[in-house]
Amino acid sequence: MDPVAGAKFLGVLADGTRIQILQLLAGGELAVAQVSDALAIPHYQASRHLSALKSVGLVEGRRDKRRVLYQLTPAGREGHVDLGCCTVEFSRT
Repeated sequence: MDPVAGAKFLGVLADGTRIQILQLLAGGELAVAQVSDALAIPHYQASRHLSALKSVGLVEGRRDKRRVLYQLTPAGREGHVDLGCCTVEFSRT
């Protein structure tokens, strides 16, 4: 991973709410409303956090009728990402 992408990745993970979302998604697919309810945050904030996680390849979404269900990507499920200079590991618990 190039330095700019690595910095963006670390910036996304620097938010505790996003780490909580990764932990929630380790249990399976969730819609924005479910993430919002579980973390007691507004829907728009949950959506923004999911979008940030999606932008670095940790989360993906699939349309299910009127909603999008989010899940961890293979990189998110592995629990570590190689940044080129170093490896970032994160626990799913």
